[in-house]
Amino acid sequence: MHAGQRGYAARIAAHYEMARCAQTAAHFWLEHARESTDLAAFEYALESIARAETLLEGTSRDVRELRAQAAVQRGTIALYQGESSLSLSLLRDVVDVSREFPALYIQALVAHSYALYTCDCAEAAHAVASQALELASSLHDAPNAVRALNIRGVSALMLGRVREAVDDLQRACALTDQMQQDDADVRGTMKRMSFVSLGALRGCFLQ
Repeated sequence: MHAGQRGYAARIAAHYEMARCAQTAAHFWLEHARESTDLAAFEYALESIARAETLLEGTSRDVRELRAQAAVQRGTIALYQGESSLSLSLLRDVVDVSREFPALYIQALVAHSYALYTCDCAEAAHAVASQALELASSLHDAPNAVRALNIRGVSALMLGRVREAVDDLQRACALTDQMQQDDADVRGTMKRMSFVSLGALRGCFLQ
């Protein structure tokens, strides 16, 4: 009932755990961890990740993907908590293990490039962000393409490549504008569909 609504992930995870649907429960515990990370509630996030990991048994593809997702989240939290070395180690390792999951692989590359950038490893950050951008563009993943462009642009600026930095940041802005327009178009289409559906319903009642 509440799937997709922010703030309900832990409640949903607990229900699935009670129903012994371990992998689904683990998915929602990781979603709760992401929400907690967004709120800088890192200890709660780590507790949720640990709870998810205890539910993951075996070596199926789905289990491997969830474990890799948990590692990305641990690496990101480590960076936010100032544990740069741990973060870089976790994210470097998860980049390798997430290659079989393209969407997650992009996230891992973006997270790793951001960690490198914040640790003043501009050259490495630029290279990893370029890799993330190429993959995100091929998969039409606009949000991560924007993230990769921003990281690559700032890394280029740190390296003194000003023209390249400006180009990347302008591309990021243009793509963000396009995403907002596409989102507005989708909302407009859904609204029109709702009006059409309501009109059809009224017609049924009037017959």
